[in-house]
Amino acid sequence: MAACFDYFYIVGPSPETNTPRILAHVPRSIPGNKWDNEAHLAVLSLPLGCRELSENSSRSCHSFIWKKEDGSSSWVHAMEFWNPSGGLSHALALISRRALILCSHKMLNLIYDLVFTSGLPLNSLQQLLNNVFALMESSSITSFQVNCIDSIIIPPRYSSSISLYKTFEKVPIVKIVKIICSLLLERQVVIISSNLEELALLTESLKMLMFPFPMPDTYIPLLPCIAGAESYLEAPIPYVMGIHTKSMTPGYLANLLLESSGRTVFDMDDGSLIVDETLPKFPLEDQVIDLVRSRFNEINKKELERLKKRENSFSLHGKSIPEDNEDYLDEIHNEALSLPFKVAFAFMFAGFENFVISNESSDIIRSRETSSLFDKVAFLSEQPESHMAFLSNFLESQAFAEFMKEKIRLAELCRESSLPSTMHHVVKFEQMIYRFQSFHSTLDGSEELPLSTLITREPLFMPKHKKEKIEIEINDTPSTEFPSLYSAELFHLLSINDKLVPDDGLTPTPGTMPFTSPDDMFSKADPGSVDETAVNPEIMFQENVKFIERVVSDTSKLVKRILLGRLGRETASEWGHEVKYCHQTEENVQIGTLCDLLERIFRHGNKSKRSQSGLWSFLLSFREYSPPETPQIIAVEENQGVFRSFAKKIAGLEYTRDIKPVVRSPVADMNTVLKMTGIQSDRGRVRAWIRLAVEKRLLSHHLSCVTSNPVIVNEHYRSYGLIQCRDKWEECLNYFLTLGKTQDVEFNCFTDGFPGATIKYRIWIFPGESMIGISETTANVYVKLVGEKDETPRIPIHNKTTLEVEFECNNLGRLVVLAIGHDNSGMFPAWKVNKVLVRNEVTGAFYNFPCSKAIGKSVGDGALERVLTAERLGLTMSKERRVVSISTRQTNHGVFKGSNEKSRDDLQKNFHLTVNKIQVLMNMERPQAQAINGLLCGENGLVENFSDIFAHEMKKQRLRTNFAWDAIYHTAQQILAEPIHSGDPEIRSKFLDVFNEVQNKCSDGGKEGKFQTFVCVVLRDKVMSQFMKVVRDCCNDLYSSSAFLYEQSTVIFLEEMLSYLATVKLLAVDNSLTKGVEKVKLTTPDLTTYESPIPLENIPESSV
Repeated sequence: MAACFDYFYIVGPSPETNTPRILAHVPRSIPGNKWDNEAHLAVLSLPLGCRELSENSSRSCHSFIWKKEDGSSSWVHAMEFWNPSGGLSHALALISRRALILCSHKMLNLIYDLVFTSGLPLNSLQQLLNNVFALMESSSITSFQVNCIDSIIIPPRYSSSISLYKTFEKVPIVKIVKIICSLLLERQVVIISSNLEELALLTESLKMLMFPFPMPDTYIPLLPCIAGAESYLEAPIPYVMGIHTKSMTPGYLANLLLESSGRTVFDMDDGSLIVDETLPKFPLEDQVIDLVRSRFNEINKKELERLKKRENSFSLHGKSIPEDNEDYLDEIHNEALSLPFKVAFAFMFAGFENFVISNESSDIIRSRETSSLFDKVAFLSEQPESHMAFLSNFLESQAFAEFMKEKIRLAELCRESSLPSTMHHVVKFEQMIYRFQSFHSTLDGSEELPLSTLITREPLFMPKHKKEKIEIEINDTPSTEFPSLYSAELFHLLSINDKLVPDDGLTPTPGTMPFTSPDDMFSKADPGSVDETAVNPEIMFQENVKFIERVVSDTSKLVKRILLGRLGRETASEWGHEVKYCHQTEENVQIGTLCDLLERIFRHGNKSKRSQSGLWSFLLSFREYSPPETPQIIAVEENQGVFRSFAKKIAGLEYTRDIKPVVRSPVADMNTVLKMTGIQSDRGRVRAWIRLAVEKRLLSHHLSCVTSNPVIVNEHYRSYGLIQCRDKWEECLNYFLTLGKTQDVEFNCFTDGFPGATIKYRIWIFPGESMIGISETTANVYVKLVGEKDETPRIPIHNKTTLEVEFECNNLGRLVVLAIGHDNSGMFPAWKVNKVLVRNEVTGAFYNFPCSKAIGKSVGDGALERVLTAERLGLTMSKERRVVSISTRQTNHGVFKGSNEKSRDDLQKNFHLTVNKIQVLMNMERPQAQAINGLLCGENGLVENFSDIFAHEMKKQRLRTNFAWDAIYHTAQQILAEPIHSGDPEIRSKFLDVFNEVQNKCSDGGKEGKFQTFVCVVLRDKVMSQFMKVVRDCCNDLYSSSAFLYEQSTVIFLEEMLSYLATVKLLAVDNSLTKGVEKVKLTTPDLTTYESPIPLENIPESSV
């Protein structure tokens, strides 16, 4: 067993220069922790040097890490004190192998008091140090008491002697979370303080809260006060360093705070924290902060009550109760305050073992890089969108790589009787994950739990309490100096420490070994994996029946939870269901739980284990038995000749397309997944296959298809397997069928989960009709797709006969915008486009981009490019798209019959309806970007409404069509012609800036395209009301007196509507619609906010 403390030494001034030096130390050296580098040790023990102190000077303690020449390190705990013999500061110090900060400081103060107050003789000092060095590392809390004085609590092995309560008392929890996020993402962290003890306590507190992930390799709680120490901070590596303010010049500290780009700097003295703007938000940050605050307040209340009780019952002859010892309470408080962070990490990585690639031999695993042992692509596909920014960076960090190395080693050594000490954090972490997974299997289908509920299910593990008491002789005569450590009586301590052997392992107690792989976890829950010869057949039958009933029940609850999460709280309540908590309702997280459930089903009763995944093994066998896929034969229409084609156009025959449906085959989806090179494990592949089937609404179809062959089923599964129980399996398939047949539900779990996948897209362009038939162009046509995750360059359309193109690119996500245009070349470039259809050939998702406008310099507004917004087509219609499309269909039959026929009342009614739709959409839980863009730039959207308003009763000019952009252009010309004009000069200047940028960046967009970009920019920056006032001031000569922009009642109506739109914070405008125009920032105060002119509760959604 290893000792808690290895060395004790005293530091004092050298006779020549008064610089700190080691005066003496015991023992001389011990195996496993060699004594060396005395000069460095002495300087850090007295970081301010041997200075003059007064008799009344208080003692100060601090801790630091002692780096030795062989690369090893130990913790040093020093106490600076005034030595009566010389008047200069000295130091007593203890060296330990872990961060025993508080108990070491208390031990040093005890030794000082016994020597300088109680007159400890040399033989008693020998006895005391002998007992200190004899303290062994233990899994229990050790209470060390000398002469019935307050006991010193030594925490169990793998723990640190710190106080999170004192840390949170000094540092706000919000800032601690930011610092932890910086450490996990390998940012450079600098902590500045004038209190040396607080530096070590804060850094070790951060290390405890980062469980189970390690600190950066460069971990220096106290930077040494030596020449050139500043160069350590310029190292191009991740680190965490503590700086004593008195050890650095004020000018250097000021520059450190100013030049902190990419670095996190925290000043404990004034509480300031400097964090890089690019630092992502810590997942579950708000919940963790709330939990820690509530627990801290509870502890603080109990501490006040305890102190008050101690004051009331104070007695000089009273004895301390161990449970009331402050150090013992610190252990309880540390466990309680660190638990929210542990639960958060366990919640984030609850399913990480499914993505560990461990199907190879241990020799191959050790020879490969750690990054290739974890399927990061598949893991990220199951994380919430809010966690992606943090996790995508953290999975590439050294902290996660070190954790995975320990995980792989644990998988190799899990069957041995002892585990290395470095594995302790991995063991505890996996035990916590197993408890979470066991608890979640008992949840009701409509319930989604926050961390506050999970943490109540997590028990507080407090180790056993072991007491050590010694009695030593004292003289009651204070000493004038500390006794010499070179006495012959003390050297026999060497023989004691030489017998101590470092403890390299822990012996797990029976029943506490965690599961080390998903196989072990499923073997505990799956009776089909138990040896049949060792179990009574009747008991085995009963256990299988219970397992099957439990799986069917879990399937029902999970499908219910997924559907309610996708429908939202409002629709769920309409259906008669109560959603208690809607956290973790993100689709990718819920589908990840569905993948785990299917693995349980296909592992039950499995005869052979062909791969890590039981379902993927079964799919591979089905693929071998199934006949090869026959390629689709697309009939090519024969060339009918120029005259026949021209005759069909003159006759006005309908322009049709033969659009083949996407193949409904589980094998085709398997081939698609196998082409995804980013997925490295069978578990990752089968999860991608499930996600693809769910998004295509074919999960029940695929599972029914692959299990319909009795030959394959009998080959893989025993008679008691769930797949063999046809009635129960059919019941599960019926539950899965509801995922594809439920209205108002759309799944995007595959599209959103694999952003790096290569996807094939197919585009069909439907031209409009011209005077001689179908419109054609001699120009070179191109399209450009923009999605939520990526965008394509311009894609040329070479085949102008079919106007169809197929291409592959990175996953674009859900499509948002399409740009179509041409270069205006040839004799007849003018071209009318009706619509554009785009299909994701992998998922089968269809997108419609309506246009119904001409493209060409000589027609319409002269646009060479049209920017179209997407409309998702599918089997069912989501609630968001229904809000947009219902009112569109209603208004098409009523109001919109041409811009010249629209009256003032019609314009006001249409604008009112559009704003109402925005309000309905923004009040939904998850408004989609497609729906928002449709309300802005789609048919009867805000842009079209503004265009009609700006064109209303505009004075007509001969041989010219009026456009809304003419008013914007006229306003800009008036501002340039009359620089001195009534109104705010800043707003007029910003108007010109936006106008010029739109003119430059939308040169091919035509007047309608420029006006669309202009409106999107001013709506994004919430300055439409100010800019509209400028237009009214400058365009009096352009409109009649009864125009919509000048009628008093309509002006008031517009101001109220625009005031409401300015308050909608979630009205995000896509960057593809603003063309990169810079944000407008006004120094003048914003408009006075109005209450919503259209109360949502007074206008039911069904009437939209």
